[in-house]
Amino acid sequence: MNPFRDNTQADSPAAGTVLQNSHPVSVASLAPSFPLAFDAPADQILEDLKKAGFSAVEETSSVLRQNWNLRMKELETNPFLIGSSCPKVADLVHHNFIPLTDFLSRLPSPMEQHGRSLRRRYPRARLFFFSPCEAKVEENWRSGVFDQVFEFSVLAGMITAPRRESPALRREVHTLEEPPVEARLAVLNSPVSGENECRWFLQEALSPEFRILNPGYHDLALCRGGCAGRTAEQFPSRDPAEVKLLRAWDIDT
Repeated sequence: MNPFRDNTQADSPAAGTVLQNSHPVSVASLAPSFPLAFDAPADQILEDLKKAGFSAVEETSSVLRQNWNLRMKELETNPFLIGSSCPKVADLVHHNFIPLTDFLSRLPSPMEQHGRSLRRRYPRARLFFFSPCEAKVEENWRSGVFDQVFEFSVLAGMITAPRRESPALRREVHTLEEPPVEARLAVLNSPVSGENECRWFLQEALSPEFRILNPGYHDLALCRGGCAGRTAEQFPSRDPAEVKLLRAWDIDT
């Protein structure tokens, strides 16, 4: 049983100052679309969060390469799979497309996979997850890997809140390698997104012929444009999401 877990919602009155009274060692995982919530370089956001009191800040995309490898292995036994990244899609399948539950990936979502990795490396820390999706709170109720889950709207409050000293981590703690470019930009790739498209795809997938003709790991997203689209909707910008994300990571096109 996790002694810290309370899954505070993003609209909690204490969300902006949550670190002030938090466990001494606090570690954050940021979903890949986080740069779209700010008008600043992504590296600066990561550093500002550390200054705000996090002992470590990692990108959820740091586990994507491993997750992709696991997907390929899972496809060896089931050539047609519906991905595990979007909890809303999984709920849609369980409630409205029950015959397709056998085709839901059994892999943990990248959020859960990264949370497990953080828990192994920081066993005594309080773990936070930030994303644009309120459904991740409910997902965490089931997995319990993070102590608190917030939406991106809370991040700005944490960055501007009074500074808190973060204790130094033991040297033997292993930090994951920086995610490759393709992992950081994968959030832009949502070939099937939006509720209507997802429902159409799932309806078609009820047909064995459709599944035979469309093998692969299908990561559907119930929000239009996936997590990137959801973040861009919450934090409007004059620039398209792709342009803003490339600029945030200083990636040349």
